[in-house]
Amino acid sequence: MFRKTLIILAVTFWGTHFVQSQNLEIGLQGGSSFMSSDISGDKFDFGVISPMAGIYLRQNYSAKFAYRYFLSASSYTQVDANKERNYKLESIVAELGFMAEWNFIGNPLSESSNYTNKFIPYLGVGVGVTGYDSNLFVGENSSDFHPQDALEETPDLSALVVGALGCRYDLGKLTIGLETAVKYHATDKIDGLIRSANEDTREYALSGSLHLSYQFGYYKAKK
Repeated sequence: MFRKTLIILAVTFWGTHFVQSQNLEIGLQGGSSFMSSDISGDKFDFGVISPMAGIYLRQNYSAKFAYRYFLSASSYTQVDANKERNYKLESIVAELGFMAEWNFIGNPLSESSNYTNKFIPYLGVGVGVTGYDSNLFVGENSSDFHPQDALEETPDLSALVVGALGCRYDLGKLTIGLETAVKYHATDKIDGLIRSANEDTREYALSGSLHLSYQFGYYKAKK
């Protein structure tokens, strides 16, 4: 019992020290995501709004750079752009990853920063893993469907590459922001069509989201 108590106290102390000694933010994001797939004709389907939501932890590492760990999920519904095939896709896509952000005019939220700007625009590049669970509905007149595609199993995983452009606004302990991101999924299986369509294509996603984060640990009051 005594050993367990010491372990709990040590973990609590380490966690508290980490939070207080690091300039961290925890945040929520919500918005819409659009996917380019074989179903949409290899273009972004802006006709169907697909909701997306996520959480993240950001460390304001320096006056120019921040790091973010993120977890997000999107729900897609797509109707086949090729009416002769008559496919329909319903898919849940989750993304877990790490992103480096370059705050190109300075980040006033870093402990080492002397910047005082309220607006914090940034460019981000990230990598991670995509998990997806897809259901492809094949119409009665879909003669082009390859039977082996029906044997593909989901859920499954693939690699993820993300590029983002965004801007945050400092409200003190809170920050709000807008971000647009392009996501490359290193798979052609999310839409359920591999042999039944172009096997060389990969799924892309374009998202737009609103961010709200809370800064704990260090905070530097503005002059």
